[in-house]
Amino acid sequence: MDLPRRVQRVEAARQLREEQRKGKEDLDTLGGDVAKVKDDVAASKAAIEAAQAQLQRAIGDLGEQSGLIARNADELNALKRAGHAPDADELEELRQKVKSSYDEQTDVRYAAARLWVDKIIEPAQTRDALLLALSLATQHDEGRVFKTGVLQV
Repeated sequence: MDLPRRVQRVEAARQLREEQRKGKEDLDTLGGDVAKVKDDVAASKAAIEAAQAQLQRAIGDLGEQSGLIARNADELNALKRAGHAPDADELEELRQKVKSSYDEQTDVRYAAARLWVDKIIEPAQTRDALLLALSLATQHDEGRVFKTGVLQV
């Protein structure tokens, strides 16, 4: 085999290795881009789930608020039956009364003061608290009879 042909083959092999290296770099870059897209999709999904949870809480809060409004509507009707038509100041006072009652009762400390919750945690601690609760809930000593203790009614 003559020398020029051999040089051409060596050069072709070098170019092929270079193209393979570039292809691997492109593939690694693409893999990183795919990981970023997956992270973005996961973050979007989490944001949608959080928005849905907030919406459900708002719907629940509206039910509680409607109870307050209904109670105050009864007060308004009682005033009207007594022959007293409430003016704008009285209506505003009643609205403020409803708002302050609603704000007080939707505060997490309101529930904590009545022992309706075990602990108030920061939102960032939710995952850790759930993991701990689930790990504790799955533990049971099979050697002992399960006793519920005192149930509050």
